[in-house]
Amino acid sequence: MRDPVEKPAGSQPWPCLGIAAACLLLPSAPPRAAPAPIIAWPVAQYNPNTLPDDLILPLPCGGAMAFRPVATGKSPAGAAGLAPELQRLYGVVGRFDPYRTGIGHLLIGKYEVTRLQYQAVAAAARGLACPSPDARSALPQAEVNRRDAEGFGLDLSQWLDGRKDKLPDCTAGLTPCLPRVDGVAATVRLPGEDEWTFAARGGLAVSAADFAAPVYPMPKGLARTLIGKREGGSAAAPIGGPRANPLGLHDMLGNVEEIMLDLYRVEGATGEIGGYVVRGGSFYSVPGEIAVTLRREVPLLNKTSDTGFRVVAAVPIYTSTRRMAEVQQQGTGGPAPTLVPEPAPPVAPTPAIAEPQTGLPAGFREEQLALPEPPPAIAEAQTRLPFEPEMVEVPGGSFDMGCSPGDGQCIDNEKPVHPVSIRPFRMGRYEVTQAQWQAVMGENPARFRGAERPVEQVSWDDAQAYIKALNTKASPAKPYRLATEAEWEYAARAGTRTPYWWGQEIGTGNANCYNCGSRWDDKETAPVGSFKPNAFGLYDTTGNVWEWVQDCYHERYAGAPSGGSEWRDDCLSAGRVLRGGSWYNLAWYTRVSHRFRLTPAYRGGRLGLRLAQDL
Repeated sequence: MRDPVEKPAGSQPWPCLGIAAACLLLPSAPPRAAPAPIIAWPVAQYNPNTLPDDLILPLPCGGAMAFRPVATGKSPAGAAGLAPELQRLYGVVGRFDPYRTGIGHLLIGKYEVTRLQYQAVAAAARGLACPSPDARSALPQAEVNRRDAEGFGLDLSQWLDGRKDKLPDCTAGLTPCLPRVDGVAATVRLPGEDEWTFAARGGLAVSAADFAAPVYPMPKGLARTLIGKREGGSAAAPIGGPRANPLGLHDMLGNVEEIMLDLYRVEGATGEIGGYVVRGGSFYSVPGEIAVTLRREVPLLNKTSDTGFRVVAAVPIYTSTRRMAEVQQQGTGGPAPTLVPEPAPPVAPTPAIAEPQTGLPAGFREEQLALPEPPPAIAEAQTRLPFEPEMVEVPGGSFDMGCSPGDGQCIDNEKPVHPVSIRPFRMGRYEVTQAQWQAVMGENPARFRGAERPVEQVSWDDAQAYIKALNTKASPAKPYRLATEAEWEYAARAGTRTPYWWGQEIGTGNANCYNCGSRWDDKETAPVGSFKPNAFGLYDTTGNVWEWVQDCYHERYAGAPSGGSEWRDDCLSAGRVLRGGSWYNLAWYTRVSHRFRLTPAYRGGRLGLRLAQDL
């Protein structure tokens, strides 16, 4: 959530406590002069298993710590049938939106805090010499109690606060960074039990059935996924290895027990409060007892060789006056706060639509140089039913899929660049509109209403249901479907090799995205066809709404099909791919090679679709 009022530099919002709720912006002390942090540690010391959407926060002594964004929001299908204590976990709220998707995220440490990270923060807090990496540096820090773990969070938060003016917000893949909400910089603390359990179970990355299971899905089996009791002695293992859960979090179960923010209570018992809580089991745990429900009380002063911790990034509940009003409304039975304010501007008339370009850009391969003559509009109108999308014939050919030449903003999931051959097919000239969706499905789920605006708030599963109903109702000669990921990028590029089909930069007035120069930017969707089409006659492949494609998500293109077909093997969990960015996203997300993933059941006001069809 962003506050539309720009805060003066050096100010910090704090709530005023009292009978009448109010909030003042109190100026903070001037920041200490400190150099911008630089990461000098080898990546193996802080993030040995990199993922494209990892967030990296700096640490003292040239160090760093990796965090994972964990989406929160609507419960998946089937959640209503779970036990109440499991349903409650779907109410966990994340306030961060580092990739400007419009989805609230928790930011939780990807690994358990290591010995080197713990020593570096302690050295900075006490004015000691920096530690040097050694053979034991990547082991989780153990022999700590809750006071030690809380002290680490406080010391690191103080160190980050002194450098916040030199650290950018965690957007667009910037590294290192410091996440913010409403301009308020994050601090670091222990996770609450509900936060930890939601993430340990797999959050929204797994089905409701898997969420309720004793352990998260482990394709390689329990023995190869967890560090538990082993023959020949027991010991913690270094961070990393093949032990990530579906959210990319390592060692949530096993290795070392993890200290919680909460103190121990017994459900349904008296109001007695005990020691501190540890979760997840350790290298001493036998396989039969390791589960997401494993929970143990430890006396406050106790330290053991198998007790460690991980941290989360956090901000106060009240980060702005608007946030205070939202929380108060929620407490009085009003609607729950949303990550983005609900704008309600008048729907502007659709501007004149430019004629599609008919020439192809230079650099298109020889077999693609001639575009087929499009069928006359009158003939198409006679064969296409009113609720069917207008389709464009995309010529076959080959192209290099992935990071565009000279694009320094690419991340690992856009690589390696690889040749792909595409057969001729049809692609929707526009994103599916609300009128088309309603004519088939009998309802309109969109947040930004308008018959010619793209339908949004649709999941991948919703898209499949719509396609099935459309094919039944229209009985087309060739069934409608989603494009494969390769088909989508090929059609969106339309023969170009630049990050945007019109050039190297986003420019002004070319698309509906954040700060891209249109009247809809960062406010709402635009009517389809409001911007110029690419050389294939396709509109809005950049921005407006994210477009679901058929493929499941893979971290890299190694092993991707070379013939443009759907990539359905060796999928990373149940994630499905979206392309093109949206009205809410920075231009970085709208680059033609950029890839994003969400669970197939996830809905949002930035998620839509475009159809494809075989010839």
